[in-house]
Amino acid sequence: MAKSTKKLVLEIEPDYDFRLIGIVCPLPGYKLGWLFNQSLNFDLNRDEDIEVHLPRKKETACFEFYQFEDNEQRLEYYVLANKSLGHYLVPEMKQVDYWLFIKGLFENLNEPRLLTRVKSIQQVQTAFYVDIESLKSKENLIF
Repeated sequence: MAKSTKKLVLEIEPDYDFRLIGIVCPLPGYKLGWLFNQSLNFDLNRDEDIEVHLPRKKETACFEFYQFEDNEQRLEYYVLANKSLGHYLVPEMKQVDYWLFIKGLFENLNEPRLLTRVKSIQQVQTAFYVDIESLKSKENLIF
C-alpha cells in the first residue's frame, strides 16, 4: 500500500501598512534628501542601497535609500530611488524618480499638509499619493 503524503503550503501575505508618495524630481538623491531636511525638518541619512530582485527581468538591482525616524511623532520616513542603471523599482510608474514611504502612527501624520510641503519644494515637479494595492509590482516595495 502506497503511503500518501500531504503537502502544506505556507502563504505569507505581505504587509503594506505604509503610505506611499511618488515624487518626480530630476535631482540626485543626496540633493533631494538635503532639500527634504531643509524644507520638511527631516534628518534623512543615506543608508545602504536596497538590493531588490526583479523577477520579471531575472536580475537584481540596487536602489538609493535614505531614512529618518521621527521618534517624537512615532513616524518613520524612507526615500527610495525608483531608478537604477536602467532598472525600475516600480516599472509601471516610470515617471516617478523617488518614493517617499511613511510608516508608523498615522494619527500623528497630517497627510495633506505633508504632500503640500513636498510639492512646495521648487525642484520637485510633482508629488502624489499612490494606492499601493493598485501597483502590479508592489512586492518590490517590501524591504
